[in-house]
Amino acid sequence: MRAILGRVGLARLLRFGLTLAIPPLWYELTLLHFRGAFQSKFMWVPVLSLPAAIAGGVASGLKKDERRSRDIFRPVAWSLTAMGTLGTFFHLRGIARQMGGFFNWKYNVVTGPPFPAPMQVALLGLLGTVASRRISMNPLESTHRDERNIIRRARWINSLSYFLVGIEAGYYHWTGNFFNRLMYTPLVLSPIMSLVHMASLWRSRLAQALELPLSILTTFVGLVGFSFHIGNLLGRPGGLSWQTLFYGPPLMAPLQMTAYGALGALYALFSDES
Repeated sequence: MRAILGRVGLARLLRFGLTLAIPPLWYELTLLHFRGAFQSKFMWVPVLSLPAAIAGGVASGLKKDERRSRDIFRPVAWSLTAMGTLGTFFHLRGIARQMGGFFNWKYNVVTGPPFPAPMQVALLGLLGTVASRRISMNPLESTHRDERNIIRRARWINSLSYFLVGIEAGYYHWTGNFFNRLMYTPLVLSPIMSLVHMASLWRSRLAQALELPLSILTTFVGLVGFSFHIGNLLGRPGGLSWQTLFYGPPLMAPLQMTAYGALGALYALFSDES
């Protein structure tokens, strides 16, 4: 498996994965901003710009030359980072503008715009910048060093992403009153995976041994969660209609766990210590 993936390269696999992650991200952002009735004109920014990011990712993947592929994807990654950072500011501002502001955070954080969501977009963008950094004129000599740098930085990003997805899943599942005990799974697994990635950075042999199997488990958990969300929507009156999509559980949200799990598995497979 490592030999097959090595022919493609870690950086190119990450760029490919990020490109695949943008369409479900666009769906969720569009639906949530539609729920918010586009009260701010800035809510149109990700809705209109993410399709261009998808096109940039596809164009990057079609380039066989690694240097050219990275050059095309780099502005896409930075645009995601900037978009997520700007979105975080506006989401925090939306919470602060509610009655009581952050002094009434127990209520306003729950009812206001979800602040972890744009942070995760920014982190995906940062991961894209890591996977599209400039390489030397002789990439064959720097491939090993490049992959080590990518793994080191990407583990930091994945660790932070798990922390945020745990908060977001906790919020949505809390509003659902945890009617199914399996709804506690992302709350338990997210901090564990965050710690595993952090410990792997410090060369903990236990963490490095657990990184691959737990990442595969996380990938599977996300897919199971996705199936549960679909089942919840299909079980509502009207089935998979616009109304159920609008008011039901966020359809694509569990796939965040799948994406982070797949990324973690790549880091473990490409790591020298694995």
